[in-house]
Amino acid sequence: MPSLPLLLGLGLAAGTLSGLFGIGAGVVITPALLWLTACGQVQAQGTAYAVMVPMAILGAWRYHTQPGVSLDWSLLLPLAAACLAGVWLGSHLAFAAEEGLLRKAFGAYLVLAGAHLLLGAR
Repeated sequence: MPSLPLLLGLGLAAGTLSGLFGIGAGVVITPALLWLTACGQVQAQGTAYAVMVPMAILGAWRYHTQPGVSLDWSLLLPLAAACLAGVWLGSHLAFAAEEGLLRKAFGAYLVLAGAHLLLGAR
């Protein structure tokens, strides 16, 4: 298990990146747990989900209370409902998937998302 200072540093980095870029814990914490611990892919993803809840609540509140920032609350209910259905389906697929394939698919997603952002595609 990583040391407490390493975990605190990871948490600070993940929280800072989440607040700065609006990225979820899965983009930072899942890969870091895979590199720094003996967690398997599914265990790392589940841990990232548990960390994501308080991060998301605080992040949403900070953006909501920022002067000049107007969140589009009409998106919240349909998007949240669809996300809940998607995470239910996705978690079932993750539990059924072979560990190596799941890890490769996650890596491919990160590469494609990064390329999309770097190339400026909309």
